[in-house]
Amino acid sequence: MRMAKKKSVVKRATTKPKTLALKSKEPAQSKAELNAIIGSAERRARLVELMREEIHFTDEAIARFAQHRVQIDADY
Repeated sequence: MRMAKKKSVVKRATTKPKTLALKSKEPAQSKAELNAIIGSAERRARLVELMREEIHFTDEAIARFAQHRVQIDADY
């Protein structure tokens, strides 16, 4: 016996998607993105600490490095 193919039913959205309703002025960031930002700030802080203590870079050299390579936060 041959079976008839089941037709797929396309459901229409009756309301606007929730993502549109939740839009805010600032872009939403996922937990992973926030963790990456926090992690990169910690890595930058450790890098500056290493540059000062182990490699004995001057503050001027660290500032130049920050401008060109790593955009280190002004706090460090």
